Amino acid sequence: VDSIQSIFMSHNHVRDYLNLPRWTMEELHSYMRYSTREIYPQLYGDRAEDAIRELVQFSGENSAKYVKLFDGTVAMLESARAAELPMGIVSNMRHDALLKQVASLGLAEYFKIIAGAGYADKDKPDPAPLIKALQEMGLVPGEDILYVGDTVTDLQCARAAGCRVAFFHHSRDQQTLIDEYKPDILVANITEFRKIILSP
Repeated sequence: VDSIQSIFMSHNHVRDYLNLPRWTMEELHSYMRYSTREIYPQLYGDRAEDAIRELVQFSGENSAKYVKLFDGTVAMLESARAAELPMGIVSNMRHDALLKQVASLGLAEYFKIIAGAGYADKDKPDPAPLIKALQEMGLVPGEDILYVGDTVTDLQCARAAGCRVAFFHHSRDQQTLIDEYKPDILVANITEFRKIILSP
């Protein structure tokens, strides 16, 4: 899903609430390598818990307005399910909010496991949530697992778990990340990915 606008609005709502300058989109991207429970205490100190509560409330009430499916998402999931590929989600969105969002988008039926922030002892970029999710699916981290993502935390998590990784660059300049993590599959969008992953 394209959730960047929802994330942007939610964090800036918190900064408004705390009477702090709003982030630019570039600043948001610089912080997206950290999960909220990791970065908020560093940013907001003794107000972190209050800030997280405000973030959760605003996001829960408003994310549906901003989150949308990328073109080709449902077709990709249908094709993968028809090919009997087991699928799961590992996200840094709070676990309870993630479950609600996936259900509201009508996507829950496609996934054997849905793991959000707090699901494991640590969040991405640590590999813990990916490893735990795979274990619960009866799978073992390694070359047979393909992690699909579009952020630096996705690349770090996949590599730390010893899995292959497909990276969506969304036609943005991501060469620094590409050079550092050398994704196994590099695509601009879901339609390209579907052609590659489901080709004979």
